[in-house]
Amino acid sequence: MISKSRWGQLICLVLLTSAAALPLQPLLTGHVPWQGDGLLHIYRLGALAEAVDWTWLYPRWVPDLGYGYGFPLFNYYAPLSYYVVLPAHLLGISMGTATRLSYGLALMLLGGSVWGWGRENGWGSWGLLVVSAPYLAYNLYHRAALAEIWGIAMLALTFWLVQRLVDKPTAGRLFGATLAYASLLFTHNITALIGTALLIGLVVWLQFPPQPRKSGWPAWLWVPLGLTISAFFWVPAIFESDLVQIGRLTDAANFSYVNHFLSFSDWLSWPRPADPALINPPLPLAVGTGQLFLAAVALLLLIVERRSRPPSTKSTGRDRRLVIGLLLALALTLFMTTESSSLLYSLLSPLSFVQFPWRFLGPAAILLGMLNAYALHTLWHTQKGWLQAAAVLLPLVMIAQQLPYLFPPPNPSLPPRAARAELNNFELSSGWLGTTSAGDYLPVAVTDMRFWAAERPEFQGRTLIVEAVPENGVMVLPQLAFPGWTTAVDGEPVPWTSEERTGLLRVSLPPEAQMVTLTYRGTALQRTMSWLSGLSALLLLGVMAWRRPAWSFPKWSFERPTVITILLVFPLVLLLKTAGYRQVDNPFRQSRFDGIVVSGVPPQNINFANKLRLIGAEAPAEPLPADQPLAVDLYWQGISFSEELSVGLHLLDQNGRRVAQSDSFHPADFPLPRWRPEQYARDTHQLILPPGTPPGTYPLQLFVYTASGQIRQEILNEGGLPVGVETSLFQIEIAPPNQPATAVDIRQTLNYPLTNNISILGADFESSPAKLPGESLFLRVYWQVNQPPSENERPDQPITLVSRLDQSIVAEFPLSSHIPNGSWRPNEIRYDDYLLRVPPDVPTDVYDVVLNGQRLASTDIYAPERLTVQPSIDQTLDQNLGDIARLVGATVDECEIDQDRCRLTVQLVWQARQETHVSYKVFLQFLGADGRPVAQADQIPTHQQVDLPTALTRPTTSWLAGEYLIDNHTFTIPVEQFESGLTLIAGLYDPQTGERLPTAEGGFVTIPVR
Repeated sequence: MISKSRWGQLICLVLLTSAAALPLQPLLTGHVPWQGDGLLHIYRLGALAEAVDWTWLYPRWVPDLGYGYGFPLFNYYAPLSYYVVLPAHLLGISMGTATRLSYGLALMLLGGSVWGWGRENGWGSWGLLVVSAPYLAYNLYHRAALAEIWGIAMLALTFWLVQRLVDKPTAGRLFGATLAYASLLFTHNITALIGTALLIGLVVWLQFPPQPRKSGWPAWLWVPLGLTISAFFWVPAIFESDLVQIGRLTDAANFSYVNHFLSFSDWLSWPRPADPALINPPLPLAVGTGQLFLAAVALLLLIVERRSRPPSTKSTGRDRRLVIGLLLALALTLFMTTESSSLLYSLLSPLSFVQFPWRFLGPAAILLGMLNAYALHTLWHTQKGWLQAAAVLLPLVMIAQQLPYLFPPPNPSLPPRAARAELNNFELSSGWLGTTSAGDYLPVAVTDMRFWAAERPEFQGRTLIVEAVPENGVMVLPQLAFPGWTTAVDGEPVPWTSEERTGLLRVSLPPEAQMVTLTYRGTALQRTMSWLSGLSALLLLGVMAWRRPAWSFPKWSFERPTVITILLVFPLVLLLKTAGYRQVDNPFRQSRFDGIVVSGVPPQNINFANKLRLIGAEAPAEPLPADQPLAVDLYWQGISFSEELSVGLHLLDQNGRRVAQSDSFHPADFPLPRWRPEQYARDTHQLILPPGTPPGTYPLQLFVYTASGQIRQEILNEGGLPVGVETSLFQIEIAPPNQPATAVDIRQTLNYPLTNNISILGADFESSPAKLPGESLFLRVYWQVNQPPSENERPDQPITLVSRLDQSIVAEFPLSSHIPNGSWRPNEIRYDDYLLRVPPDVPTDVYDVVLNGQRLASTDIYAPERLTVQPSIDQTLDQNLGDIARLVGATVDECEIDQDRCRLTVQLVWQARQETHVSYKVFLQFLGADGRPVAQADQIPTHQQVDLPTALTRPTTSWLAGEYLIDNHTFTIPVEQFESGLTLIAGLYDPQTGERLPTAEGGFVTIPVR
């Protein structure tokens, strides 16, 4: 060992810097972590700086957030990770640079704390290798979880200082442990929750069985002192949680712990080479192969040390107790990441706020850092060459596994400061209300946010002064209601209430009122806890001044093998990475995207409304067993980034009915407005087929829709013209299941035997309002066999549609080929879907669906009045659309101008030529001079009956030859475009194929526009 000296201290600082430089390399080269939650932290720092500029040092209520209507962010979210770099930001450093500095300081603190904790136990400086944990790099660059990284660092510091206090209780050590724990509680809520349990467990373990207390301070006193000093934050955060909509945090499936457990294979996963162009790289939430191996070595060393190691190098009883405690704590944290721990989550309700069980990997990284330090230190001191070589080489495995995490995509440009307008634009574009993922701190009084568009005046500190503008004796103030506001009219205090639904502050004003003052002073609980924390801090400082403890600082010594590993290997890897950063493919970084296609992926080129382009897709090429999930990978490139879009995949049967579906509400789980043009995204879907799905070929349909209004986006051809709103992406071959279904959920149970071996278990019928003649009824029949039936045992009875009025059969439908046959296995259940088309000429009545005398379902059929006389029209067209319909004429109303928009109605008059089994859609398009659509409408035809206030949907399957239909369509078009001259075309198309019915003009009819 090299003793402490000035040179030794300098080398220790160089060691710490060198160890952290590799994981921090992207930060050092200018990268600002922005994916995941990164932008939230950047703009929270900006919001905090705006408040502090107005001398509001701890703004529980941030008036600039919530689209400018205020948000109680820092009453619930621990902000220490922002305060550590706030002075630098206030002095002129940009938000991005200040945020990078905060990440760097956190990682340095973590490395130094685990190093100091390990050195406290005589394990050298190997604890520095904790910075190589894969989870830390994942958190830093791909989740950008700033507060959690600080929480992990503070937890490591508290572990170290608490153990020092337990070993030798002194006033100085109590002071350090208390401040560290209080800082942890003010850093990250969830890490503080997990860490508190682990810290108390460590103290209990190290002091059990209880020993007579030596002179000094009680080793447990750091808990109440830390809790009281930080009570100003955590007490209101917990006991005022009913004031906000905190349930949003756990109600959404994306934030529920049940969907985020890990497995043992996840712990050991080795990442693929990084692809900087991939917006959501599939990086595993790994523990670290090298880290886990060394933890196993630590356990093995404890077991065999009494036999194989000389007495001079054996662990002390205290060391063994600590290592065993670390191993037990590691086992617990890893267990909490797996589904086996779900019972604990359900029993201990606070654990639901963990949201992601893999967050336990943060504390696990600290524990592994300590166990690795013990193992490497012990291996080096065995004096055996091959074990010493292993101690030097094993850290290389840790470095190699972390490297693919260190190639993040480039960050977007960020403003240097965040004024209110910048904050509001960020909230609006991202949908992150109050810079929270789920709007979970929105006051409970707010249920309707459609009002959020008005101009809001600026706050001055925590006070807003506005001119009184009473309306009916009441004034609504532009801030959300939340306990802690005080209102005054012309200096006189007045009570406030909240507006119904909007949750805005509301005050009653006298007629002569001139000025209204709104000030946030906090709740009684917030003020009380602030006084308690202040008094506790003063008490602690007073005791320290009274006792005048002799401060003892840790000995920052190091070992030669650590110098070899960190001062030689780390800089070499850093140099190689920096030289080839984002430029040269290597085993850790490989670019697959050339701007057009992704290598190794079957290419696609489907343009959705010039907003999103599908550039590749992968699906199983071999037949898929019906009891296996269908995995589909879609590869997207953004074109326009102004609007949030969602992706839908539907697996359809031969009738066009949905069998299974998968939706990604953010393609690749990443909001489109945050994509960059040079990036692409991998969007993973998994479709679960219902039990009993019969074998066959199923088309997989793809569509894209707006996240807000769920409007499907047009698919554009190479000429930029729309060709439909969905496309058949693949034909999926479904094979019989590996394990036959023997139990299914059935809406209507029948257990009706058709033959000796074949039974109908039940049927599901699509319940809906009265159907029109010509429409189809959906029926699902569940079959089961006792033994595979012979060919002559197959039932051939038809399904019949029977009138309830006169018991007459109006339609018969044969059973399909999916009914049981010799290929079925004993007790197997499958379903068969039927679309039973009602004849278009049946009268209004109740009809039963019957099989072999057994009623399976019933439905009402409503026969509409048929228009047999041609109605009046403005323009005669007389154009046939195939053999199906004739477009008799059209009426185009005058344009009604509202500001800069033109509103008009187009009325089409159709005449049916013959019956059809296809439900065609009507399309109308206003085309500009370049032939591109300016406005468009696609819908099932309607008919305006005289005796009904609204039009009745009339699909073409319900048309009878010779009848007329009046079909209305409404458009809103910019006046400038309408006056520039537009062409109107109309036609019919099959929505399943996109094929248009032929006309004399080639698939459409031109309608003159006056």
